Amino acid sequence: MTKQKLIASLSGLLAMAMIVTLLFSGACVKEEGKPTIVLADGAWTSAEAVDNIIKLIIEEDLGYVVDMPLLTIEAAWAGLDRGDVDIYMENWMPNQMAYYTEYVEQKGTVEDLGTNYPTTNKWYVPSYVCEEYGICSVDDLHGNGDLFAIDGAGTEKGDMIEGDPSWRCVELNEMRVAGYELDDEFEVSPVGSEWAMIAQIKKSIQQHEPILFYMWGPHWMFGVWNVTAVEEPEYSAELWKEEEGYIACGWNPDSQARIIVNSELEDKAPDVYAFLQNWYISMEEVSSLIVEIEEIEGVSSERDPVDVAREWIEENRAAVDQMLGK
Repeated sequence: MTKQKLIASLSGLLAMAMIVTLLFSGACVKEEGKPTIVLADGAWTSAEAVDNIIKLIIEEDLGYVVDMPLLTIEAAWAGLDRGDVDIYMENWMPNQMAYYTEYVEQKGTVEDLGTNYPTTNKWYVPSYVCEEYGICSVDDLHGNGDLFAIDGAGTEKGDMIEGDPSWRCVELNEMRVAGYELDDEFEVSPVGSEWAMIAQIKKSIQQHEPILFYMWGPHWMFGVWNVTAVEEPEYSAELWKEEEGYIACGWNPDSQARIIVNSELEDKAPDVYAFLQNWYISMEEVSSLIVEIEEIEGVSSERDPVDVAREWIEENRAAVDQMLGK
């Protein structure tokens, strides 16, 4: 083979390889002149499920490169305030109301674009605790703190199991423990992360032991374990005085995860801003996505969240195009 033919052959193979790579890698080709978008990823599974969908749509439909750092709630809000973060899909309300008040309502550096998906927030016990011990309500917890003390989770008080100590809901649950006058018998015990929290709940259920824990929805847990929400007084503004450090009722039934962005996003990426204004996904869909992503014993095997996100987009292409204004 002549040198010219060899070069031509190699060039052809290289060109074909590049085409195959572009067709099958799913990689985003950034459009010239478009800035990089920073999407803060939350440290829980519902965030992982939705954030990957948003990332793919912004990259592959709108032509941006998206950085998606895993940030604590506090770091995400601080980044939005400085302009280091453009988008945060996981503003759980009312849990993050203190940040919302400071950055959205007072400083105006962050903007609320609407609902990501509806949520629920409650205290739970395994259903056998309600059935066998008769502990089904906040009132029933009085005098039973010793039943819920978990070795290594806290002190000798009963433990109300939580996840990441940086979560705002930890502080809210501390207010609720005090508001229900349970603080002499119970304490909020963050175990470090959602995964550590799930491991503790699983261990207690497998050993058929009492456990009291906070949980949110959407979450795969509700489709796997038989748990019962602890009965609480219904939400009212008179009993939910967060700014005064006093809460003695359940969460607002209208709680939801809201989409918040840096206030300059509309100028920086108007098409991304418009898409996010139109975005919506149901709590049931998010729960189904979580089951696909998580490895749940006897239910599902762990899958790449990017693959799951891409499948959801393909299955909901018409709805996605409508959100994009196509």
